[in-house]
Amino acid sequence: MNEITVAITGAAGQIAYQLIPMVLGGHVFGDAKIHLKLVDIPVAVPKLAGVVMEMEDCAWSHMLSVEAFSSDALDQGFKDIDFAFLVGASPRTKGMERADLLSKNGNIFKVQGQALSDYAKPSVEVLVVGNPCNTNCLIAMKHARNIPDTQFYAMTMLDEHRARYQISRRLNVAIDAVKEVFIYGNHSATQFPDYENAKPAVDHSDPWWQETFVPMIQTRGAAVIQARGASSAASAAYAAAQTAQFIVQKSDQPFSVARLSMGDYGSPEDLIVSVPSYFKDGICTAYGKYTHSESASALIQASYDELQAEYDQVLELGLIDVD
Repeated sequence: MNEITVAITGAAGQIAYQLIPMVLGGHVFGDAKIHLKLVDIPVAVPKLAGVVMEMEDCAWSHMLSVEAFSSDALDQGFKDIDFAFLVGASPRTKGMERADLLSKNGNIFKVQGQALSDYAKPSVEVLVVGNPCNTNCLIAMKHARNIPDTQFYAMTMLDEHRARYQISRRLNVAIDAVKEVFIYGNHSATQFPDYENAKPAVDHSDPWWQETFVPMIQTRGAAVIQARGASSAASAAYAAAQTAQFIVQKSDQPFSVARLSMGDYGSPEDLIVSVPSYFKDGICTAYGKYTHSESASALIQASYDELQAEYDQVLELGLIDVD
């Protein structure tokens, strides 16, 4: 029997509440039987007990076990895991500077990276969902000394989904007909959703793409918060599940994901950067066949610059060491 052990942090939160049924329902790991470890901060552990009861009450055929753990007990929560969804992160509050957010989350992901290195299987695959996910992923990766860097990913699939839907509406075609739309740079308001290489082709001379489409995708998360009073949950969970599926299956189909850069598409090396990616010989690497206009290249570079600035900040804060 094929068994897999999966950990989800921030497991008492809204994203995890949507993600857990996708994992246990067989939508991510196929026919594998799952030992699920739910991890959250100590104050949320009583709430997790209710989540555990609900999952038990679903009687998932893929579920072998489901357990709740405090983030103070990562030696148990991360022990022998095969896949980690790092969903939990401290949210940005009113008046908080980005440097403060990076500092607070940086310490969380530093501890988690060390725990992954100490307790998870060396073959563990790690998907970071908690924002700022690119830099959180970098920090965790840098502290997971026993795990190859190529096994760390940060999620930008949600942005790809957002872009594909808006393109389908603009072109009046089915969503499944929209292909080769990828996200470049940071999962932030500087990201570049690449409409220039989309299929079906769009009219690049139409100002709507740069003036409306790009900023719409860049700020979609904020618009969701404004509308529903909370951040994206169902859409984020679905994107996380689909990203994990691509990772587990080692898909040769290109998709949007942030991973360790090797300078692809002019990105700064050794940072976690989103570019079109696919699996080649079991390793996630750049899918490199696209070109961009001068204006698009400038937008992509702006997102790269933001990632470099975040790296400089966490370096200054002492959250990572220079190798």
